[in-house]
Amino acid sequence: LFRPDHGRNSEKLYYGRLLTAADHVNKMGFAYPAHTAIVFAPLALLSWERTRLAFLVLVPILMAASIPLWLRVLAIRARHSHIAITIVLVLASWPMMWALHQQQATLIVGAFLVAGCFLLKSRWDASAGIFLALTTIKPQLVGPLLLWLLLWTVLQRRWRFFASFLTSAAMLLICSLWMVPGWLPDWQRSMADYLSYTDAHPALQMMFGKWIGTLLMIAVAAATSLILWRLRRCDMESPAFGIAISLALAASVSLNPTYPAMIYNQVLLLPAFLVLIYNRPADYYPVLTRRISLVLLGCAFAVVPLAIVGETIWHPSFFWDSFPFNVALLPLSVVVALVLTPSIQPASSRDPAPSPLENSPAHSG
Repeated sequence: LFRPDHGRNSEKLYYGRLLTAADHVNKMGFAYPAHTAIVFAPLALLSWERTRLAFLVLVPILMAASIPLWLRVLAIRARHSHIAITIVLVLASWPMMWALHQQQATLIVGAFLVAGCFLLKSRWDASAGIFLALTTIKPQLVGPLLLWLLLWTVLQRRWRFFASFLTSAAMLLICSLWMVPGWLPDWQRSMADYLSYTDAHPALQMMFGKWIGTLLMIAVAAATSLILWRLRRCDMESPAFGIAISLALAASVSLNPTYPAMIYNQVLLLPAFLVLIYNRPADYYPVLTRRISLVLLGCAFAVVPLAIVGETIWHPSFFWDSFPFNVALLPLSVVVALVLTPSIQPASSRDPAPSPLENSPAHSG
């Protein structure tokens, strides 16, 4: 999976020739853990055309089905009409459309995530552990959430989930090491090479420079860690449980190295936006940060038609091609809004957190 000759084969298949030093493009190297091949092994039975068709048909259905599941995990009650509108908006969002176009594994990770969290909340702990172990094909995106869930399950004495997750993850690791002995160092080199030829950097460093961006990253990581630590004993039926999941995912998307084409990772902001949309805080700063996030979300929807109009009126150019991808500030705004969410309770409290939805129209109808 990680040998140079395999990378050259990928270049031939994707570009029709071997790349040279003058080609500043994605080399299409394999930058996933080796056990990704195990997770997607059933696809080897299908031709490329059938695999692509199955992906384009089944994955949107899975993403649509994930909305009511996320609402259940987040302890949000919504009208059927609101859920239908949300599904349409999610499927029409640019990160979702781009992820479908790229046939990105992030969508599969998202499906595994919502299934695992829903099963965990439904107390199907063994099944939840299996699904969440499958999300480790993208460990950089799910690592913080999985660590928090493991801590939470230990404190809640949910040993069946703990054992199921560790057993499933261990089996994936053992099988992958049997298939590709010593793949971990090779994967690390492959990841470093990937970040190099894609010129991926954390969004905060790209926007504010290396030093200021790094300080902001430390602040975001520290605030997120503090909130997650405070919520380590939260009640599973309280909104705080969903906030912890949403915050861990949003912080991962915000802090990981990225480049414009990786906007597909923003599909993992879905639970965070569901919390913000249905949350009605009363305090000034939570209201302000929530509104900023929702305005940026609206801008993220507007950039695609604006780019189309721009290319139609003027002419196609790199500016208009890249315009829909320039929403790097969105994940950070979501993290800040979640950190200031008023339903966060201290770890010492065993009582369910007050619902952030008490003033929501979904609850008044």
